Amino acid sequence: MTDLSVHIPTEDGVVAAVRGVSFSIKPGQVLGVVGESGSGKSITALSIMGLQPRHAIVRGSIEFSGQEIIGRSRSSLRHLRGSNMAMVFQDPMTALNPMYSIGWQVAESVSLHQKVSRSAAKVRARELLGMVGLPRPEAIARQYPHELSGGMRQRVMVAMAVANEPDLIVADEPTTALDVTVQAQLLDLLATIRSETGAALLLITHDLGVVAGVADEVLVMYAGLVAERGSCTDVFANPTMPYTRGLLASIPRLDDVGGRLTPIPGTPPSMIQIGAGCAFAPRCRRADDACTAQPRLQTIGTGHVVACHHIDPDDVTAEADNAAEAENAEAALPAHSAHHAHVNGSAFDHGSSHGRHAVDAHAPALLKVSGLTKNFTVRPGRWGRRQQVQAVAGIDLELRTGETLGLVGESGCGKSTTARLLLRLQEPTSGSVVLGDTELTTLDELQMQPARRRIQMVFQDPYASLNPRMSVEDIIAEPLLVHGIGDRHNRVASLMELIGLEPAYARRYPHEFSGGQRQRIGIARALALDPEILVLDEPVSALDVSIQASILNLLSDLRDELGVAYLFIAHDLSVVRHIADRLAVMYLGVIVETGPADEIYLRPGHPYTKALLSAVPIPDPTIERQRHRILLQGDVPSPIDPPSGCRFRTRCWKADDTCASVVPLLTELSPGRLVACHHPEDIA
Repeated sequence: MTDLSVHIPTEDGVVAAVRGVSFSIKPGQVLGVVGESGSGKSITALSIMGLQPRHAIVRGSIEFSGQEIIGRSRSSLRHLRGSNMAMVFQDPMTALNPMYSIGWQVAESVSLHQKVSRSAAKVRARELLGMVGLPRPEAIARQYPHELSGGMRQRVMVAMAVANEPDLIVADEPTTALDVTVQAQLLDLLATIRSETGAALLLITHDLGVVAGVADEVLVMYAGLVAERGSCTDVFANPTMPYTRGLLASIPRLDDVGGRLTPIPGTPPSMIQIGAGCAFAPRCRRADDACTAQPRLQTIGTGHVVACHHIDPDDVTAEADNAAEAENAEAALPAHSAHHAHVNGSAFDHGSSHGRHAVDAHAPALLKVSGLTKNFTVRPGRWGRRQQVQAVAGIDLELRTGETLGLVGESGCGKSTTARLLLRLQEPTSGSVVLGDTELTTLDELQMQPARRRIQMVFQDPYASLNPRMSVEDIIAEPLLVHGIGDRHNRVASLMELIGLEPAYARRYPHEFSGGQRQRIGIARALALDPEILVLDEPVSALDVSIQASILNLLSDLRDELGVAYLFIAHDLSVVRHIADRLAVMYLGVIVETGPADEIYLRPGHPYTKALLSAVPIPDPTIERQRHRILLQGDVPSPIDPPSGCRFRTRCWKADDTCASVVPLLTELSPGRLVACHHPEDIA
């Protein structure tokens, strides 16, 4: 690819999505492309496949095996796509046709490019489904996309991509919506296929840990340009562009219990009418008059190039930048929050508890959950018999004042259902939820209203949870209005300051804010009633790493300043380690392990916890490529018909006859450590 530019006309103006990108991929090589949303990663990938918007203006050259892609006819591109190069899309549900069976769609990818009979294509489809690790390929072939899990659908996409043994596989965020266990399986699958076929892999992702584990070279994109490119080892060991260092400093790491994260200040630029200078200058501490001109890529080592005006070797230390950027981030906080963070600086400096404060383990529980159960009644199929789905199967939890309890597990394990049960957004089938001295499960809706002031929720999708027809002031003030609290204007202004937004922004509407700003607004709304507990359901999963870092820092500051307790639900165990005091691991509706977060991360007691932690990537190639990874086989069983005995036994390498017949109970293995397993790991 040479000097690729893609401009897309819109009603608001021309979007300069890609602005002169050049790179090459060798046979068998893995090139990882990283950057924030809007940096041009996906449109670059689509342009390689000839799938960019039809009205897009494309210039430059994309040469594949000696053939020019730009300007080719649709018919010739269709011949190349699938046979010589293939793509794995980010969302397999929208990429697969819901009207056709899985087997039909995989067989179609074979018959379109190979001269085989329909029956032979069907046989080949079943072989491909088995090759990508799907159980019972013949049964899967008869099913439809909606009947498969996200991980299974993504495996189907991989099967279609490799059906004709292409020379290039373009994978656009193939693991974004997947659990870490499924992500590990998929990455292992791609590595196996690549080694067997010799195909090159262009891997687009926002997860630098994934890139660290599989990529040969890394290309960092920002505002439609290449910001830095080099070998994976060089870029991670010696990140030179301030943007690259900012991305790495924003990531909470599984192996690091350090202090505050260092978010990149500001937001990515609008790609409409973008200026001529360095696009990163408004967010860069090094910016000066030289940055009014666009920096060119400069070579700083073998194959390592950087687009920056300031690459003095004596001043390219991540530590210096991180310290300065952390000071800038502190200065950007509201006065009272910045002061509080400074007062507690010793905790951050020594890394003793990465910003956590001491929680009295013997203090009475603020929230106590006992035997909480939720069953849903479903009818599979038009004439199917009603069945019970055991979403939550009798869990016990405790949360103390000022504490953060992390609730983790794979998708479908019941985490979000648990959150909604605590707030009575869904009615429990049985069990007890005690807030202070009040039993919530016996209250009617009118009696619940005072209790809702004490426990509030922050939802996963900050845009979907905010009313687009209401101003931010009305959104934040709505709980105050419902509960008859006066002086709403001043209260909203103080809440805007608390979350780090200008009070004047309160007159704007949700669509006028970035994703991170919308999540801050959701937090302000949840804090409006001065709750004692915040239930945070995947609050940073939809955000870029730099924005995620600022939200995590904000949550830590608010917890320290206000004394609010958090139930923090997430599938990203690196994020949870950064903020949680205690951890509860959930699998198929039950708690399998709970205890102090640091102890569980260092010495997991349950095999499932051990597998989860081993699957979390670390953004360091040297460490990541030496780790032992436990690949769990298959997906989480159906909650309609869970396994007998231990629910994890169908995927556990320690399972025996006892596990099949006896339900393991949570047993205390050490003070504060409870594990539900017949064969726990040694945690001594």
